[in-house]
Amino acid sequence: MTAAARFAPILPQLLTRARAWRDLSLAPFELLSALRVIEDLDRMDRLEIQLGGVDPTPDAILRQFVLQEATGSHLQIVWRHRPEGGAEPFAIVMIAELLARGTASAALIARDHVRFAAPLRRLVAGLRADLPGAMAQSGLRRLECRCWAEHPTAPGLLTAIGFAFETELHGFGLSQTPWLQFALIPEKGS
Repeated sequence: MTAAARFAPILPQLLTRARAWRDLSLAPFELLSALRVIEDLDRMDRLEIQLGGVDPTPDAILRQFVLQEATGSHLQIVWRHRPEGGAEPFAIVMIAELLARGTASAALIARDHVRFAAPLRRLVAGLRADLPGAMAQSGLRRLECRCWAEHPTAPGLLTAIGFAFETELHGFGLSQTPWLQFALIPEKGS
């Protein structure tokens, strides 16, 4: 069974649980919706991508996600549904299996974190409530995430989801400042 097949249920099964998911939905990765997110990406998320060594232009970021999907990563578009009707994509979530069985890396990028603060808070609350159980059901024992230490919202967002800080990474990407590594390990309670 491929990593994509094994981890595919992780994100969609979340929607049936926490109340925080109201007004949000997940959909499979699709180019036009992803491009809407990427073209309006939070400026610090774009800078973090650039410091990670990826060309920060929308086409290059989109190509990177397409490549990730082609190599077995599981990607979802997060949609917010407006009370007045309609929906719009505001984030992309990715889980990529690492070489160690039961271990994966996660990424989350979103549109402007101020303008989309309310749906981003609901996404964080939903992931915090349901991600550990979904990980256990899929056999995923460790989920890692890294962020640029100077990103104003990423470290707090990861902590709010339930990721625990592990270490500073020096020499990561193109940044002269460190990156931070976090991990979510459900059986440890982190």
